[in-house]
Amino acid sequence: MINMSSGNTSLKLIFQQNEKICVILVTMIFFFCASYVAIFHHPYFAEDDGMFYLRVGEEILKGNYQNIKIPDAPPGGPIFYAFIDQFVNDGFLTLKSISVVGSTCIIFVSYFIIRNIFGFKIAIVSQLLIATNTRLFYLSYSALNEIIPLLLIFTSLYFITRQKFSLQNIIISAMVLGIATSFRYQALIVFIAIIIYLIIRNRKIRNNSKQVIIFSLFFILALSPMLILNFTTHGTLIDSTTNQHIRWHWEFQTPEWRQNVESFIVSGNDQSALFIDPHLFLKNYLYNFFYNNPDKIFNFNTFNTISIFPMIPVLGLIIFAIGYIHVFNFKLSKEKIIFIGIGIGITLFTIYQIGDTDEIFFALIFVPLLIMGIMNFKKINENLLLMMILSLVFLAIFAISNVSRAYQFYPMWLIIPALSAVFFVEILPKILSKLKIHRNQTKLVLVIITIVIILNVGAAGTFSYIVTYPHEFNGIMNEVQVILSKEPINPQGYERKIVGDMLSHEKNIETSYIMATAGGYSYHAGSKWIMANFWEGKYGDSIQSYINRENWSDYDLLLSNIGSFPPDSNNIINPTPDYIIYEKINEEEIEAHIINSGQYKDLMILLDPTNPKIPSNFELLWSSDMNDIVVYRINK
Repeated sequence: MINMSSGNTSLKLIFQQNEKICVILVTMIFFFCASYVAIFHHPYFAEDDGMFYLRVGEEILKGNYQNIKIPDAPPGGPIFYAFIDQFVNDGFLTLKSISVVGSTCIIFVSYFIIRNIFGFKIAIVSQLLIATNTRLFYLSYSALNEIIPLLLIFTSLYFITRQKFSLQNIIISAMVLGIATSFRYQALIVFIAIIIYLIIRNRKIRNNSKQVIIFSLFFILALSPMLILNFTTHGTLIDSTTNQHIRWHWEFQTPEWRQNVESFIVSGNDQSALFIDPHLFLKNYLYNFFYNNPDKIFNFNTFNTISIFPMIPVLGLIIFAIGYIHVFNFKLSKEKIIFIGIGIGITLFTIYQIGDTDEIFFALIFVPLLIMGIMNFKKINENLLLMMILSLVFLAIFAISNVSRAYQFYPMWLIIPALSAVFFVEILPKILSKLKIHRNQTKLVLVIITIVIILNVGAAGTFSYIVTYPHEFNGIMNEVQVILSKEPINPQGYERKIVGDMLSHEKNIETSYIMATAGGYSYHAGSKWIMANFWEGKYGDSIQSYINRENWSDYDLLLSNIGSFPPDSNNIINPTPDYIIYEKINEEEIEAHIINSGQYKDLMILLDPTNPKIPSNFELLWSSDMNDIVVYRINK
């Protein structure tokens, strides 16, 4: 008699072993690829954000937090990076290593989050889509402040989605999320989403209330070091507002609105820019919710996207929507069609009254999907419900801002590769069956998934090559020719390294100030830095007036003081430069109202060292081959 139980156990054991091998294999391949790019193709510090956070952390550890203001992040990240670098003594290596290791852990943890919701097949396909995502791979070797908070958010989601919903898991999830919030405020949105989930996940009101209280208490406990630091230093629990981010990124602005927001920022007024002009807010909100932000997620017409199909516009949204409908097993009825029609009608009317026609496309897809989810609320798997709530809350709150960096949506993103994997694993075989393709169906599905992964790897590689060796992208075929031609292209940050090394030999460079747009020059030179965009000031003023920052607006002066090194947010130091590094500016990157009001045109003469209008005490030290970067010593 055959022991069927023993045979099934053996098969199950083999399956589990293969599962572990697949997960580890995908994770390790990602690690080696990220390490290879970080070590061999990203040799110079070029990410100004990462450099800013590292230097701010160094100043905080020295006890100089009183004169520091971080515009859009808490101090947790800077302190962590500076603390680690005390043992490494190489800030660039520290940040790159953290990115490589942290992103590898994200690939590993993301599998188990999706495994908590779906089965092995969907989880492993999801992991492949995540590991080959273009922007996530970019973060894996970049010196930025994104990976650790994202890893902590994903770790928190892992514990809250575990099959055994225990008090222990709730506490761990809360504390990890609290630590994540001390790195990035985006984690606070995840906290809000989890609170909503704990409240509505079932009808056990008393038990749910207990869980909400416990989750909130341990979240605040983990966040308390940052809150205490801010309160004892600046007299406020959170030393940041959304005003600066809104001022930088809102698509629709008016001169009066800009002036009011800038006055709030300079004065430290806590009044929110959101309520200055309600109509302007609604116009920007609709644009962000129905166009800009989903464009970054699904790629309507952008290269800056976290879409699972970065090279093919809209396809990622279509695959996601099909997987979404399949999971709900949604059946249309007369009543449902009426509700969907009313929802679409109200949304389109609002867009026509306040918004822009670009918003219509996503609205026509999003509104029906939202109504389907609401109608099938009770049928949703609890863990899937959490991911849906997280995505919706994240989109709703983030629509306040016109997000410029697609990777800032990663905290809410896991549901997209997960439901896309549902399409490949569960829906695609049914489509093939409908087409009467039964022979070798499994192999055909695997071939399609393989093609998708290969295309994503190609997109990630191409994007990384463009980033690490900056040059203009003119299509896939042209990019292939550039790679095959083997023409030398300087890696990212090359000029900053060359100039910085040259200046490092200047006398008393450690106490000298360099005025430049980027901090990389002073980092490599070992000097101090005055941050300048070279369009501040008053049109027609002299170059000497500019470098003395005599007629800079209070807002421009504050931005310079915050971004400089050492930071001087209280305008105590008021330094003047000993060196100036001027780079050719792309006029398209300047706000239109600044071009004719600031000193943008006055300063362009610096690119021509022979121009007689350049002050006599400006001594040319270096100029690039293209003459788009010039370095002057200012003799005093």
